[in-house]
Amino acid sequence: LADQGVDVAAFKDDMTALLWAAESGAVGAVKTLVERGADVNGARGVDNCTPLMRAVMHNHLEVVEVLLGVAACDPNVAKTDDGMSALLIAATKGGLTMIKLLLQRGADPEQRNFTDNGQDAMTVAEDCGNFEAANLLREYVVDRDKVMAVVQIDKVATFGETAVFEVHDASPGRVSSR
Repeated sequence: LADQGVDVAAFKDDMTALLWAAESGAVGAVKTLVERGADVNGARGVDNCTPLMRAVMHNHLEVVEVLLGVAACDPNVAKTDDGMSALLIAATKGGLTMIKLLLQRGADPEQRNFTDNGQDAMTVAEDCGNFEAANLLREYVVDRDKVMAVVQIDKVATFGETAVFEVHDASPGRVSSR
C-alpha cells in the first residue's frame, strides 16, 4: 500500500483504513496496515474507538491477537466519551476467550469507565448479566490482599451477634454479609 503511495493514515467517513479493517475482521488488511505504520491506538469515528476496541466490539479475536502483538498497542487506552476500554467493551459482551486474551496482554481489570459511579470491568460484566466473565475478572484483580478485607463491626446486632461483613472492593454495592 505505502509502496503504491497509499496513505495508511488517511480518513474516509471519519475512519482510517485500520479502523475499517479491524471492524470488519479483515486480518490480512490489519496485518498489512500495521506493517505499513498505521496507528494502532488511533481513534476516530462516531464512537471514538481504537482499532482494538472495534475488533473487540465485533468479536474478531484473530484481529485482536494481531493488534495486541504490536508493541505500541495499548489495551488500556480509553478514548470513548464514557471511558470505555477494550476490556470494558469485552466485559459487556461476556466472551471469556476475548477477556482472557486482553488480560494476558496487559489490560487493567481495575480500570474504570467515566460513568457516574466509575465501573470496572467486573461490575460492567455483572450489570450485563455476564456472570462467568465477572468471575474470571475477579480472579485477575491486582493484589487481592489489598482489595479483600474483613471488617468486623463493633456494634452488636439486635440478635446479640457481632455483624461481620466481607468487603470485596472499594466500589459501592460490593459488601456482602457472611
